[in-house]
Amino acid sequence: MLPITFLGLFVSLAVLRAVHQCRGKDAGAPDPAQVSPEGGRLDRIRRVLTACLSCLVVIHGFHHVFGLFPWFARGGLPVPEPVRWLGCAGAVAALVMLHQVHRDLGRAFSVRLLVRENHPLVTNGWYARIRHPMYSALGAFFLCASLVAAHAWIAILAAGIVAVLCARTGAEERMMEAHFGETYRRYRENTGLLWPRFTRRTRKD
Repeated sequence: MLPITFLGLFVSLAVLRAVHQCRGKDAGAPDPAQVSPEGGRLDRIRRVLTACLSCLVVIHGFHHVFGLFPWFARGGLPVPEPVRWLGCAGAVAALVMLHQVHRDLGRAFSVRLLVRENHPLVTNGWYARIRHPMYSALGAFFLCASLVAAHAWIAILAAGIVAVLCARTGAEERMMEAHFGETYRRYRENTGLLWPRFTRRTRKD
């Protein structure tokens, strides 16, 4: 049951991302001055890691359902079943959060790190408390899904993707500040990077 659940989690993630990516394609052309080269390099690393992880997810399914790829068992980890089901619950919660974040962003969403013409600064929903809730949701999903898989190779790739997402926040912060200026600096003072800020800073003018 858990192997099928694990595969279902990644299928759900792929469908969710594809739907919202299609909705954001007609949101306007990017401002050439606001396409982050640093973000592009990080995205290439992320795509490679994601492709490798996707292959392992498929192999994981064939191994557990059909008994193929017996060598795959070498990476198995002794994660207790209750912990794996807890990871499943966490991954589902992360998917729900990710869907809500996509709805908050609307057509401002882009897979690439860029600012479009007339790009709005989204501060509603999850963005009212967290500046990068999409990275929070994706990071939580990959880490929780690793618990469900109970496999070292999957956990290593998932951790690599989370590390890239964390590095991407820095590039995005610099890009947003360059585009929105003082408005973004004020917004940053009262929100957390990847989790909510529970105390608000008092600005000294």
